[in-house]
Amino acid sequence: MSKLADYSDAIVRVRLSGSQPVTTDPLGVDEAPDPKKQKTCKASRSAKKKEKGADKVGGQGSEHSADVQDFDVSSFCLATKSQFFQAMLDRWSGSEGSKRVLEIQLGADELQHFKVLLDFVHFEELDTGLTVEDLTTLLSFADRFMVDKLVDPCVTSLISSDRKWEDDMKLLGMLEGSRIKARPSVVSLIEVIGCVLLMKFPDLEEVGLDDNACDKFCQLPLPAVKLLLRHAGLKVAAEETVFWVVNEWMDKNFPEGNRSVATSRSGDAALELGGCIKFCLLSPYYLQVVSSAQWMRDVCTWWVKEALHFHTLADFPGDLQQIKERMGDRCVPRPGSSRRSFQIIFNEDAMFVRDALTSSCAREPYIESVVAFRGYTWSLQAFKDGDVAMSVSVFVRGPAMAPYSRIDCLGVERPLPSTDWPKSLDLDVETTAGHVHFEDKVPVGWGIDDAPTFSADIFNCMLEAQGELVVGGRIKMIATVMY
Repeated sequence: MSKLADYSDAIVRVRLSGSQPVTTDPLGVDEAPDPKKQKTCKASRSAKKKEKGADKVGGQGSEHSADVQDFDVSSFCLATKSQFFQAMLDRWSGSEGSKRVLEIQLGADELQHFKVLLDFVHFEELDTGLTVEDLTTLLSFADRFMVDKLVDPCVTSLISSDRKWEDDMKLLGMLEGSRIKARPSVVSLIEVIGCVLLMKFPDLEEVGLDDNACDKFCQLPLPAVKLLLRHAGLKVAAEETVFWVVNEWMDKNFPEGNRSVATSRSGDAALELGGCIKFCLLSPYYLQVVSSAQWMRDVCTWWVKEALHFHTLADFPGDLQQIKERMGDRCVPRPGSSRRSFQIIFNEDAMFVRDALTSSCAREPYIESVVAFRGYTWSLQAFKDGDVAMSVSVFVRGPAMAPYSRIDCLGVERPLPSTDWPKSLDLDVETTAGHVHFEDKVPVGWGIDDAPTFSADIFNCMLEAQGELVVGGRIKMIATVMY
């Protein structure tokens, strides 16, 4: 077989620039490459070992300078395999002698993968020894240069490869908004990644109950959060949990103090994540307070009004059925969580507790352990009661601490539904004489006030350093809430 240069009728001239700038905000997942650790495509490394003048297009390439490289190509192969190059050939090209010249610009770290792309365009062969990183880059090139025939081989290899968590997150970021996202093979790849996400977060309630799980969730890039929240297999005890985790993600990734820097990006994220919440499944009581969240005030208040209108149609079955048909799966409950109870664990140094509660310089009059369940924040608090006593209570709050009104934006008073109230509250306290157990059945309307907060005083005790609550120098309590 003759060399490609012998029958090529065009040149692809690549002008090299520095490494491509990469976003690190929560809307993307790519990381800036380290120039000292730039990797060479494995297929291109093997191609370099082949004899000079081999059939592969990316073998050598004619070099004008360190910043420009030429590749002999067939205009027929380019036009039939790539809509991108077909458009360039049809509309514009320079010339050099008898050959047409197509100029493109690439990052210096992309050149080796571009050689593999040209090889595939001419010979429809893909090296079997490509790494996950190589395949991901080639898949992005297939989208960028519109080489559709390259998509399926890359996806097939990626699905069967030994991908890491970071690889999946990078793939999701690359595919977000891409032209090839709707292709059947790419849809299958996204479904595979969705199953991996579901294995990490099978029950969304755990995000509120475990600080580590919450941190991991808030570190997810936006495409991964959307994929997880839209997964049909995601379990939650209540739709309020979905709002709570979205609120946490927004607060961590777009804190109010930094909103002026990322206003448009935070607005885009709010719209996309708001679309993952089934607002009509939130209780009317909960809907009254969610709109006080900063990101909701910016762009999403109309979802709340729609959901409140949905609840007002409960007495009109015909109208309710019509709006359900219009909303589609936004009215369909998610798989229920198997969790029916949770614990709040208070385990603090006794001297720290005493000093914190008795010090006149204390910023807060209490110490608390906090978890979240069913979209509400629960805290087990120890606070000063008088001069030498400590009182212990359990508090629950809604998703925001803004001024609260029982009258919603439609002018209707919304009570807290009985389904949101726990059935019982048990407190286990470790003392010098053993464990002391307190049990309290929670009545409907328990201690609710003008804010979405209710509380129950469990017991009072003295704050002596060697009091009965001090075991091993610590104060240990566990509150168990049962639904």
